[in-house]
Amino acid sequence: MKTSLKPSVAYLLFTVVACGSVNVAKAEHADLLIAQDTNEKLVTGIADIDNSLWVVGARSFEGELPAVPLASDPAGIHFEADPGFNARSQADLDADNPPLGSFLALPGLADLKFAIVPLSIDGNAANLFYWDGLGAVNFQPAVGVTLTISVGSSSSTANGANSVVPGFNLETTDSGGVIHRHPDYVLDNGVAGTYAPEGIYLLPLVAKMDGLADSLPFAITFAAGEVDEQVHGAAVAWVEAHVVPEPSAFVLAVCALVAVVGIRGLTRSES
Repeated sequence: MKTSLKPSVAYLLFTVVACGSVNVAKAEHADLLIAQDTNEKLVTGIADIDNSLWVVGARSFEGELPAVPLASDPAGIHFEADPGFNARSQADLDADNPPLGSFLALPGLADLKFAIVPLSIDGNAANLFYWDGLGAVNFQPAVGVTLTISVGSSSSTANGANSVVPGFNLETTDSGGVIHRHPDYVLDNGVAGTYAPEGIYLLPLVAKMDGLADSLPFAITFAAGEVDEQVHGAAVAWVEAHVVPEPSAFVLAVCALVAVVGIRGLTRSES
C-alpha cells in the first residue's frame, strides 16, 4: 500500500514547507473576515470562500477596479463590488482558528460599521493614496480623485485628505453574528467622459461596532484599469511590509491551517 497526494494537496503541503521563508499571509482575491478577540476588540482576516480559508490576522487586502465602458456610464468611473465583508459563527471560527475560543463571533443583531481613516506614509497623511505603478512603490496622497464605498443609499468618500471619513452600517449581523456583504467601490475624477488615472490606489479603513473596540487600521490596495498583475502584487506586498504589517502569529496560524488541510487531503491507493 502506498500513500499518494492529490495535486492540490501537494501544493498546500509545499506551502507549509515554504512558510519558514515566505509570508503566506497575503489575502489575494479574498474577502475580509471580521471577528473579535478575547479583549472585545474587532480583528480582521482572510475570508477566501473559494478555497475555504478563514483565518484571523490579515490587515492587507486587494481589489480591482476595472473601467466601466462610457457607453454604460458616461461619467467615466472605475467600479467593482469586491472585496466583501464576512463574519462567521462561533462554531466556524473555532473550527478555522483553533484552539477553541481564540476568537469570538460578533454579537448577534449588531451593526458592523467602518470609517475611512488617514494613515501616514513617508510623512504624508491621507485617507487615499495613489501610485502610478512605475519604478519603485511610491504612494502619495491621491489628488483630484475620489473613492466611494456605498451600500444602497449610504456612502462614504475618500479624497486624499488628512481627515477621517465617517462610515455607515455595512450590515446587521444575524442572531449568530454572521454577515456577508459586498459594498460597491467607485473611483471617479469628477469629470464626465474621462477616467481617473490608472494605477494603484490604497484605501485605509477601520472596522467599528458599538460595544467593541475598533479594529487596527487595515488597507485595501486596488488596481484601477489595466495594471500588470506583478505591479499590483508588488504594491500589496509593500503595503503588508510597511503600512499594515501582519503579526508573525498569523503566519504561523496560516501554516498550521494549511498543514491540517493537507493532512486531511491524503488519499491512499493500493499498489
